[in-house]
Amino acid sequence: MENYSPFFSLIIPTYNRADRILKTIQSVLHQTYNNFEVLIIDDGSTDNTQEVIKSIEDPRVRYIYQENKERGAARNTGIQHAKGYYITFLDSDDILLPYHFETVFEQLKKYNFPAVYHQPFSEIFEDGRIISKTNVPKVKDIKKFFFTKGNFMGIVGIFIKRKMASKYLFDENRILAGSEDHEFLFRILLNEDITIGFLPTTHVIHHAGRSEFQINKEQVINRFLYLHEKCLKNTDFQKKYPTYQRAFSFYVISLLALYLLQGRYKKDGLKYYLLALQKYPQGAFTLRSLVIFKKLIWK
Repeated sequence: MENYSPFFSLIIPTYNRADRILKTIQSVLHQTYNNFEVLIIDDGSTDNTQEVIKSIEDPRVRYIYQENKERGAARNTGIQHAKGYYITFLDSDDILLPYHFETVFEQLKKYNFPAVYHQPFSEIFEDGRIISKTNVPKVKDIKKFFFTKGNFMGIVGIFIKRKMASKYLFDENRILAGSEDHEFLFRILLNEDITIGFLPTTHVIHHAGRSEFQINKEQVINRFLYLHEKCLKNTDFQKKYPTYQRAFSFYVISLLALYLLQGRYKKDGLKYYLLALQKYPQGAFTLRSLVIFKKLIWK
């Protein structure tokens, strides 16, 4: 297993990020651990992304172009073409620290190569200021936290055995774009155990062009309502965790409210926050509610 080549397949979906993706790829190629491949899935870019990628002369980099189908479909394309023992993901504007793969390999080895592993990330501004140093909750029951408090992982830092990734795949519905990673992890955690690391080795870069900061009211509403309804209708969720469903509804719908407030849609944000409280009144006493109150009051 340890001699499997390539051991890691890193999938990077991209769309019109020619100005940023080179820095991302360079952070991958300068790793202290070298048994990996990089799959760049160009999701129909109209800029010079292809030219930038093809200027990189490294046999570990593979470039695949497809018509624009959104990130879920792009990641599935990567999974279908990957050759590694483990598959992992990175966005085309984020950065791996040089010891990322080395750290993860040692952790996987330590835990006897679990099927699913998560390596934490740090969120930073472009100027290097740190927003958060780690995103790992200090709790014993990771699954309970995920289903009742929220998705603390995202897709960056997830390592999953290739055969398992092919079993789950991403939902390719465009309505879900931006939350396809959440729904993917939701299904995996319903049925699989996950091992969590505690040393952040990836930088998620916050910048004005980042897709989750582009708020379209109708799209974001449809996205979160689709996520909410699909997860609640999941029969495994209904059978295994029926007592978690109300709290799950609160955190998904209140997150929708928070996104709307971030986009200055206060009436809509308030509407969905009140709906979230109807689902789970105890949510009024959470940190999420405090943040929402501040957004509602702030002019």
